[in-house]
This record gives sequence, structure tokens and C-alpha cells, in this order.
Amino acid sequence: MMSNDVYDVTEHQVTISDTTDAYNAPATTCDHILDIYQRVGATETPSYLSDWQGYRNADTTLFANGMYYVVPSYRGVAGTDLLYINCAHPLAVTSVNGKQQDIVEYMAAFYLLSWQELPRSAGPTNQGDRTVKVGDQARLAGFFRDHALRLMREESARLRRLAQPRRQFVRL
Repeated sequence: MMSNDVYDVTEHQVTISDTTDAYNAPATTCDHILDIYQRVGATETPSYLSDWQGYRNADTTLFANGMYYVVPSYRGVAGTDLLYINCAHPLAVTSVNGKQQDIVEYMAAFYLLSWQELPRSAGPTNQGDRTVKVGDQARLAGFFRDHALRLMREESARLRRLAQPRRQFVRL
């Protein structure tokens, strides 16, 4: 289950082992393994594996990253072919202050909400369905955008006060 954090999806490559079907997580920052797939031939379409299982909080003496996954069946030759693992890494922005982080969060909420309208529970042809009002999501997205723009103006004014414009005299 994914939390409400923002993730950076990174693909890792692991060579198939001929001695075990349990693999150490590709990175210590891998929060969730999303899916695992293979490409045996160069032109072959990727085939996603469905029978893998991921485990967290493993003994670090056995699995250095504290997380491992088991791939019981695969195609290809052990020792030469690869598994491609898509991991969700927590996205960290470290160079912003609290107000700037609020701006980023509000704009992210605006973009996510403005992508599509919420579906009605009874279908689009039922005129009696009042589960979702048309335009509700757009209004909510507009609220987040307006709030972010107000915070941007305040932050811009604060930064202008910190670095005030200077006159520079140039001799001609």
C-alpha cells in the first residue's frame, strides 16, 4: 500500500541468480517495489512477472538493505539475463523552506485535481446521480492554485526585501 508521499520511480537491473530466488532490494532508499519485468530478447516486449513477493524489515545481516523480494519463476538464463525492478523512492526536496514547500504541495494538488473530473458512481447517463457535481474538482483545483499564487506573491516580496535592487554606476 502506498502512502500519500510523492515518489520518484526508478528502474534497477538485477542479474538473475542461479543459486537463490531471494534478492536484496536494489537500494536502501527503495520504499516500495512496484513491479518486476523481464526482456529476454532485445526486440521482445517486456513480460511482467506476477508471482514475485516483496518483504520489508528483513535481517540486515542476510539482506543488507533490510528489504528483499522473491522471484520464484522467471524466463531466461540465470547468471546472464536481467530482472528489471521498478522501485518507488521517496522524493526529497531539501533546498526549500517551509513556505516554498507549501507552494510546491499546493501546486501539485492543483495539477493532480485538474487532470480529470471525478467519475459518477451511477454512470454518465444517469441524470439522477448526485454523487458528484460537475465542476467540483475544477473548483477545488482552483482553490489550491489561487492559494499557491498568493503564497508565491508573498514569497516573492520576501525575497525582494532580502536582496534589494542596487544602483550600479558605470563610467562611460
